[in-house]
Amino acid sequence: MRRNRTILCPLLFAVVLGSTALPPRIGAGRAVQETSAETYYQKGLALVATENFEDAVAAFTKAVKLKPDYAEAYYHLGESYQKANVRIHWS
Repeated sequence: MRRNRTILCPLLFAVVLGSTALPPRIGAGRAVQETSAETYYQKGLALVATENFEDAVAAFTKAVKLKPDYAEAYYHLGESYQKANVRIHWS
């Protein structure tokens, strides 16, 4: 019986400790999205510098999907569309 207690006590302690962990901060997900949007924006700028406009369009598109008010990403997205000679068909 003593042996069972030696195994159960640390296990019970880990369960209790794990269940009392701090809750996630409110708004933490938004910071991650903005960081990802910034990452895609920087990737797009790097692709424009290497004149890889099709992939830059994809990177800037992901940036504006993650952060819809990202004006700089919209600007460079339009520039990349123009330089890639991509025709946009609006439906």
